[in-house]
Amino acid sequence: WARRGSCARPACSRAPPCPCAERAARPFCANRQMKKSTVRTLRRLDITQEDAELRFTLTADGFLYHMARILVGTLLEVGLGRRPAESLPALFDARCRALAGETAPAKGLWLMEVQY
Repeated sequence: WARRGSCARPACSRAPPCPCAERAARPFCANRQMKKSTVRTLRRLDITQEDAELRFTLTADGFLYHMARILVGTLLEVGLGRRPAESLPALFDARCRALAGETAPAKGLWLMEVQY
């Protein structure tokens, strides 16, 4: 996915959204009608850069509809300077999808492994 503008990886990685914490992830779910629990544990969020390419690696006990894409879109907004890194923990408390960032497109997204 090609983005216009310069994204600063250090700014993106400065504030990962509460890794290893069991939190309600409603702001990162695109399904407004979600009736099941939105509590998920994000165990790992790594951001690496190779040349002009940023890679986001997420590991969790489960993902909500578009959760990974919304997390990436929100972190890119931090990297582009459109959102302060310190605002991320408050997103979980607000539980409002409208406060999170844009949904990154699925292009370039792939499932690497499923563990049971």
